[in-house]
This record gives sequence, structure tokens and C-alpha cells, in this order.
Amino acid sequence: MLKQRYPNTPIHQLTYIDKKRNPAENTVDAMKNTKSYYLIDKQDYQLFIAVENKQFMTTRVVIDTSKNVFYIGNIQLAFIRKNI
Repeated sequence: MLKQRYPNTPIHQLTYIDKKRNPAENTVDAMKNTKSYYLIDKQDYQLFIAVENKQFMTTRVVIDTSKNVFYIGNIQLAFIRKNI
């Protein structure tokens, strides 16, 4: 759905990181979480998108995409795949 909405635009798949948990617990938590997170890379800004039940929540952000881990507000996220 995102590829149709944003053709010819880099789309990055993200994962939520809870610093209080170890990596194995984060993996289990991610499987329980029904939301999917993406970052759409525009020229001057990015769009952070949370998808749940085919509904999009979009927020305009400015992120340094050269780093693998970053924050949006107080939420820590990491890239799973770049440019899907």
C-alpha cells in the first residue's frame, strides 16, 4: 500500500526498541505488536508512518537517516530494512 501511495520514494521499514528489554524480549514484543512502522524519505524531511489495521498514522519528522537507531519523541526506533 505504501509503494502505491509513495511511488519512486525510498521507504524504510522500522522496529520499535524498548531499552529496558534484552534483544530476545524485544523480538517477542515486536511479534505481539500489530503495528508496523515505516519512514518515507522525502528530500527535505521524512514521514513517520505507523500502520495498524490498514490505517495510517502519519507524522512529518526530520531524522538523520545515516544512523541506524534514532528517536521520534521519546520512542526509540531502528531500521530493519532500508529502501524496501
